[in-house]
Amino acid sequence: MKKETIVENQGIEFPSDFNNTNNTDTKVEIVVTNPTVIEKPIVKVDIGIKSWQDALMSLPNRFKQLDYDIKRTTLELSFATSIIRNSSVLKNCVPQSIFDAVIYSVRVGLTLNPAFGFAYLVPRRVNNEMKCCLDIGYKGWCAILKSYGSVTHIDAQIVYEDEKFDYNPAEGSIKHKPKFAKTEEEQKKRVVNCAYARAILPNGKIVFEVIPNWELLKIKNVSSASKGFSPYSEWESEMQKKAPIKRLAKKLLTLQEDDRVSAMFEAENVNSKEKEEKTLNDIF
Repeated sequence: MKKETIVENQGIEFPSDFNNTNNTDTKVEIVVTNPTVIEKPIVKVDIGIKSWQDALMSLPNRFKQLDYDIKRTTLELSFATSIIRNSSVLKNCVPQSIFDAVIYSVRVGLTLNPAFGFAYLVPRRVNNEMKCCLDIGYKGWCAILKSYGSVTHIDAQIVYEDEKFDYNPAEGSIKHKPKFAKTEEEQKKRVVNCAYARAILPNGKIVFEVIPNWELLKIKNVSSASKGFSPYSEWESEMQKKAPIKRLAKKLLTLQEDDRVSAMFEAENVNSKEKEEKTLNDIF
């Protein structure tokens, strides 16, 4: 019988079915440590987990190996546990992908707490396998930009065809006069022209990112759920705002060279590749 050491998951009560895994030849020894957070490249390792319970139970040991803060990782593991236990789709994802997605969330430093809407665990189908991906919401991109001091302010707006809008890319200027619908029914009939993000840099310069409607529709078609819940059905305007914010954030974070930003781009690359296949569900 092999022996595996994991960090005690303080404050988390794993459900009884966590013990019903396929790893019957593993004896677990519980120890308590207080590691400190350090930044260093992480090489993903296939640890041979066979179920979603295994994935969550294996995380504390990985957090210990990476010297991550026990209080923070314990809290994030509690969010991940709640999210996955309440999703029949996530529980059927490849266990290794669940493990990797939660590791990415800790590396990026964006909480999985649904109340903040910074990052989400999203199931996607790729090559006939269901995988769990870390999806960073537009609030998460804004939070990262502000934490690095890349911007002092960032927001996004949707432009409709009945509004006055003038964008001069050569001068980097936008003139937009919003027009507000009087009723929800009237708003639903309006046609989108584009969406743009506006960021104020530390030196006071204002930069923009504009995405035309045809490209917003292309993003929607890739991201929308093939069945089940889709955020576009209820919060389409928020999804349209996310596109230019994310694109602008990527440009502004390109020069940042540390593990946090590297993890964001790695997670996004994994997410993008799997979106190119077939999306089952997409939650931002």
